[in-house]
Amino acid sequence: DIVIVDLPEKVDASTEASFNEKVEWVMADTPGAVIVNFEPVKEANSSGIKALGFLFMRAQEVDIPVVLAGADPAVEQLLDKAGFLKLATGTAADVDEALESDMV
Repeated sequence: DIVIVDLPEKVDASTEASFNEKVEWVMADTPGAVIVNFEPVKEANSSGIKALGFLFMRAQEVDIPVVLAGADPAVEQLLDKAGFLKLATGTAADVDEALESDMV
């Protein structure tokens, strides 16, 4: 199974608790891959991006690929600074491209 996690329009420090709840729910069934959908994101800051750390930690524990989809250049820069581009299996222009790729 491939699970798609849609992010909200605003990704900041207040996003962390609800995002971590989603991660726990998503990982409970040990999916084959996780696609994080950044397409809805209109505003993000570094503390919000750092909230993704829990997802990457859990995904590494059970060896599940994580693909980052639809991130604009500003968000990609934040992801790179946080070290998540290196941890991700890859990036895609959107969810459809991620689903059609060999990353998942």
